[in-house]
Amino acid sequence: MTMLAGPFTEKGTLFGKGSLPVVERNLAFLEERHKLISHNIANVHTRFFKAKDLPEEDFLRLLNKSMDARDHKHVRVFEMIHNSKVYGDWDGGDGFLTEDTAGEVLRHSDNNVDIDKEMTKLARNGLMYQTMSSLAKKNYDLLRSTIRETA
Repeated sequence: MTMLAGPFTEKGTLFGKGSLPVVERNLAFLEERHKLISHNIANVHTRFFKAKDLPEEDFLRLLNKSMDARDHKHVRVFEMIHNSKVYGDWDGGDGFLTEDTAGEVLRHSDNNVDIDKEMTKLARNGLMYQTMSSLAKKNYDLLRSTIRETA
């Protein structure tokens, strides 16, 4: 397993409230997953290479738990719950642990990269990233509009 760090922090800031921290966590996860999928595709012909992935289901389950925990707090600041796959790193962001894709058929080059699966994952990941980016932009546009109205 490899540790990958995520760039976002929110504890104790204006941006720790509302939907923006959730969107940012999704963007961080999708960015790291994009890097891994691209790495898998780049190594499709590398002997003995084993494809890696980030466990999307684990991340989403943890994100839902974190949102539920925030909803039950008196001060509703979002803090990501961590487990063995998603952990807190030194700068307050999240890190992710990669997993080898197990049970895959090895190719003649003793690698298990299925280019069709990886390209499908890459396309899906890209669409999800675009969606989350649009949501983040709408959040910032709303904040900008609110600041202009009060100034």
